[in-house]
Amino acid sequence: MVYDNTMIEAEDIAINKNGIRVPDPKSGKLVKFIPWGMINRERIIPNVDKMTGKNRDLKFEFYYVRKTVNGVQLEQIYPTKRDAMKAIDIFLIRNGKDPVHILKKT
Repeated sequence: MVYDNTMIEAEDIAINKNGIRVPDPKSGKLVKFIPWGMINRERIIPNVDKMTGKNRDLKFEFYYVRKTVNGVQLEQIYPTKRDAMKAIDIFLIRNGKDPVHILKKT
């Protein structure tokens, strides 16, 4: 992973209950922990938040999905809003519900 531009890819970010871990190539460490309180959160639609922030001079932006259906939880990050909404629809279909965002029931 080489960072020629100033963005950290969503695929390189790991989440846990206290925050996220992002690559930190300039410090000599593999990753840096960033707590949830240090990340800008904007609610896009119910269950999807746009998360933005930066680590040194590297910025990041991703979409964070938290959705529970029938006691099963989906908690994942996605690079685009469309990917996040599609993931919710697939999750709903797998749990016996109708899709509500991108996919259509035929």
